[in-house]
Amino acid sequence: MDKAIKYFVYARKSSEAEDRQVLSIESQVEELAKFEPNDPAQIVEAVTESKSAKKPGREEFNRILNAIEAGKAQGIKVWHANRLSRNSVDTGRLIYLMDLGKLVEVATPGQVYHNTPQDKFLLNLFCSQAKLENDNKGVDVKRGLGKKARMGQIPYLAPAGYLNSKTLERGANITYKDPERFELVKKMWELLLSGNYYVPEILETANNEWKYRSLKRKRSGGTALSRTTLYRIFTNPFYYGQFEFPRNSGIWFEQPDPMITKADFERAQILLGRQGRKLKTKRQFAYTGGLIRCVCKAQVTAEERHFVTCPKCTIRFSAISKTECPKCQTPIEKMRKPKIKDYIIYHGSGKIDPACQYCRSSINQNDLEGQIEKHIDEVAINQQYYDWALKYLEDCEQSDKTSQVAIQKSQVKASGEVDGKLDALLEMRLRGELTEDEYKAKKAKLLEQKALHGQHAANSGNAQQLVDEAYKKTFNFVFQAKSWLKNGDVKKKRQLLSELGSNSTLMGRILSISLPLELEIIKNGIKQEPAASARFEQENRLVNIKQNRPLGAVSFKWLGSWDSNPGPTGYTYP
Repeated sequence: MDKAIKYFVYARKSSEAEDRQVLSIESQVEELAKFEPNDPAQIVEAVTESKSAKKPGREEFNRILNAIEAGKAQGIKVWHANRLSRNSVDTGRLIYLMDLGKLVEVATPGQVYHNTPQDKFLLNLFCSQAKLENDNKGVDVKRGLGKKARMGQIPYLAPAGYLNSKTLERGANITYKDPERFELVKKMWELLLSGNYYVPEILETANNEWKYRSLKRKRSGGTALSRTTLYRIFTNPFYYGQFEFPRNSGIWFEQPDPMITKADFERAQILLGRQGRKLKTKRQFAYTGGLIRCVCKAQVTAEERHFVTCPKCTIRFSAISKTECPKCQTPIEKMRKPKIKDYIIYHGSGKIDPACQYCRSSINQNDLEGQIEKHIDEVAINQQYYDWALKYLEDCEQSDKTSQVAIQKSQVKASGEVDGKLDALLEMRLRGELTEDEYKAKKAKLLEQKALHGQHAANSGNAQQLVDEAYKKTFNFVFQAKSWLKNGDVKKKRQLLSELGSNSTLMGRILSISLPLELEIIKNGIKQEPAASARFEQENRLVNIKQNRPLGAVSFKWLGSWDSNPGPTGYTYP
């Protein structure tokens, strides 16, 4: 080394994950002292810093570069180039000081970078490589966190009442119920939802009577619940099963262990007087999106309505636009046991005909589903009939397979006969009994016949399979439809209405549905024998549905009656 060069010794370690395997600052200084000892007069200052180099703005590092730019030193001794920079701004400044001739040398135990094109390129390369590692880690971490969120696991610190597991394989850790605090937090929700307790009263009960204490962590926790934290609990959608990731992104995921229902959460927001603070989640309604139209052809839309009845003056008002009683000005959060009614109403959007009188009227979702249930009752079947229908279809399917095998054998035989005719035709051509034009014309006809035989053989199996699947789908639907209506989520209810019929029309408060042909057949059969669904006997009450369609389409035909006598195979024949 040039004795005239003066050096800064620089050691840096970050507390972040990027430097988890890097030597401590003390170890870096010791290693630097071992290689090529210099005259102590050459060392201007030994500088240490505990800060990440991923972003520019390190105070001590910038002080060193300012001193070098001022001519107080010409070199830097460092354990590795990535201690100097992991970002493009600081790397660029280092190279620029070399270009100016003010930074002459960067010395590490394994490499010395002089003010030459090759060394400046290498220094830039090692610093850029450190930046690349950071960028790749960031991408990998975001990808992993996104995957975890899609699996329903919160990718950040779990809220009160839940814990993050830390003992499973990396990437497989989950969020689970805190066995010590889950029930206590749930009781807090119950007290709030009862309408008998204010938030300060719940806070006092939790801290003083239940002795609630937050989870003890390395540098925090183990303390009583604060009022701010309690409000944060009561306004966190995670407790009803949704969380946002990344935060403030508008992207929401579902978690599998909710503490309360969404209806309870919405009621709690009303009791807190916070209904005006809209969540960023988009509410999904079961029967919107064109599933139902008004008689004017406008799509039916939905709205949430929340009404509060003040217990003091019995005034009923909307909780969406008001947070206190309009008469006595009592805030909702100060009311004892206010009556809260939640509704979802459906009505025409009025976009086709703004003057449509039916778009101006609305129907409650409960009443709407009551009418849907009546349509379901027209085609509903019981467990016994459902079991028999599937058994019957399996028997028919087996019989169809036997027929298909016979058809395919016949088609293969016919195709073989065409091959024989083609061979004979070729012999006739070779003997000169046919002209070239005659041979080509006859050969084309025979090849056309062969292709037709092959197509029929393939279509017979594929078409019948489609019909069998349609049969099973129909019986599965009519058996499960009422359960979907009562217990299904929004997705199931949308599927229910779309399969129940088409051209669903809302005329004010009256819903009409056009059943598909297969459901009309079942409906007519039940009308012929209303007791069939309740007391089914295979011997004399039978729905025999058979194929009655052109190739590629599926429809159904009612054959026989509920009380006709069984044929020799045990099934009813027309």
